[in-house]
Amino acid sequence: KSDAQFQGQISADNGRSFASRFAPDESLEISATILMDPDHVGKSGFLMVAAQVGGEILVLNEGREFVNATHVKDKIIPFLHKTLEQSEIIRIASGLIPKSLMINNLDVEFFVGYGLVENPNDIYYHQKPLVLSVSDKKN
Repeated sequence: KSDAQFQGQISADNGRSFASRFAPDESLEISATILMDPDHVGKSGFLMVAAQVGGEILVLNEGREFVNATHVKDKIIPFLHKTLEQSEIIRIASGLIPKSLMINNLDVEFFVGYGLVENPNDIYYHQKPLVLSVSDKKN
């Protein structure tokens, strides 16, 4: 439990509008903002991103690549260690064109979170996912 606030956004028009459903040929910007719990600002911590695709959990690693969580030995995979600021903006993807990755239909639920180095097993994250739906259907 914390007083942190989480916001996520996905855009295909440089942030002029936001949605969750996109065509495979659109260029996507996916980001999240964490407004830190005031008690955590200035402390040594880490940021995390996870994506659930079907039954698989992917985590963003320090190389900024999504890897299958079952193929990594550590349960907690931060992509960045840092002194936590009042507001943290996490760029999950920039210029992502699903079709270029051979993706025409996909549903992904993103979660972002953070932890403190002093107690790394406590992860602060949001309950409602940031949802991305890619579909080549015109519905």
